[in-house]
Amino acid sequence: MRRKLLSLLLLALSAPAWGAYAYRATITVPAKCVGGGDCTSTTGTENESNFVVPVYASDTSLKTHGNGGQIYNTTTLLGETVPVDGIFTTDATCSSITGVNGWAFKSYSGTGGTFNAYVNATLLQYLSANVFYYCYGQSSDNTWHGGIQGAAFNSAASYFPFGNGTTLNTSDFSATANNLVAIWGATATTGSFDGAVQTTISQDLRDTNSPTGLPTGAINTTACMVAYNSALLSWGVYAMGEGINFGTYQSANLLTLNWLVSYVSGFGISAEGSVPSDAWVPVCVTIASGTTVNFYINGAPDSGNPQTISALNVVNGGLNVGIDAQQNARYATQSSDNLIYGSVKSAGWIATWSNSMSQNSTFAAVSGIGPISGGAETVTLTPIIM
Repeated sequence: MRRKLLSLLLLALSAPAWGAYAYRATITVPAKCVGGGDCTSTTGTENESNFVVPVYASDTSLKTHGNGGQIYNTTTLLGETVPVDGIFTTDATCSSITGVNGWAFKSYSGTGGTFNAYVNATLLQYLSANVFYYCYGQSSDNTWHGGIQGAAFNSAASYFPFGNGTTLNTSDFSATANNLVAIWGATATTGSFDGAVQTTISQDLRDTNSPTGLPTGAINTTACMVAYNSALLSWGVYAMGEGINFGTYQSANLLTLNWLVSYVSGFGISAEGSVPSDAWVPVCVTIASGTTVNFYINGAPDSGNPQTISALNVVNGGLNVGIDAQQNARYATQSSDNLIYGSVKSAGWIATWSNSMSQNSTFAAVSGIGPISGGAETVTLTPIIM
C-alpha cells in the first residue's frame, strides 16, 4: 500500500498542473487571412481545418530561466532545442490543451527569447478572428506536450523547414521522416520564416533511403515551397517519384515549372507568371488524378490554369532538393518550407498557406505577452499521509 501511495505521489510531482503556467501570449489569425482572403480587404470563402499556423514570437520572458526568462525546461526534437514547459491552446485559462493538434518548433533561442513554431490549428474560420494562446512558465512541467513527429503537419507526406538560418536542419518534420542528406554539401540561409536552404550548381540534398508515404500512381498531390527569386539564382528542383520534378526555376523574372515523366523518354509542361525580383515567393502546384495541373504564385492561380497532361503513373524513385529527378543536373537554389501532400488542396487552402508564409506577422499576430493573473510557477500539492 505504501508503495502504491508513493507511486501516486511521484506521478503527482511529475504531472503538469494545467492552469499553473505563469505567462501567456495571445496569437490571432485574422478572418480575412483565411480561405482565400488577402489579410486586408478581401474575405475568403471557406474555413480551413487542421491548418499549420507558423508563429513567430519574441520576448524576454521566452528566454530560458538561466538567462532571466520563464522557460525552465528544454529538450531536443527533430534536431532543434525546444521549450518543454509550455502549451498551445485555445483555452484562455491555460487549463487544457484544446483547439490544436500538436506543434513543432522550427527554431528557438533561449538566450534571445525568440521562437518560430508550427501549430496545427483544429479550425481556422474565415468569418471571425481565430485566437489561441501559448502558455508557459512552470518549472515542474518537464513533459513535451506537442505530440509525436508529424503531429503538427497531420497528413503531410513531407515537410522540410530547413532550420534556423545558421545551422541547416535537413529533418523531415512530417511523420514519414524522409530525412535528407547533403550529399555534395548545402548551406543554411535566412528565409521568409527564419531559415532556408541554399545550394549551388555543385550541391544538392537527397533522401538516401527509400522514401515512404509519398503519392504514387495516378497521383493526387499538392507540392509547395517558398523560393527566392533572384537574377543570380535559379529556383532549384524539388523532385519526387521517377522523373517527376516538384520544383521551379526562374529566368527573366518568369517562374517556370517543368515536369519530366520518364528517365528515358517523356514530356514536359510549364507555367509562367510574373514574380517580384529579390523576394521570397510562395509557390504551389496541384495534380489531380495524374492529369490536371494547377499552378499558383503567391496564392494566386496562374493564368494558364488548368493544364492537362497524359496520365502519370509515378514510381517512388527519390526525394531531392537542388538536383533533378535523374540526379544528374543541379541548380542553384534558395528555398524554405518545402512540402508535399498526397491530396489536392483547394485554392482557398493554397491562398491561406501563401498568406502564412509571405505575411507571417499579420497572419499570426502575437500580442499581450505577460504574466497570467493568478498564475503560478509551482504546482500546489496535497500531502499524502502514509
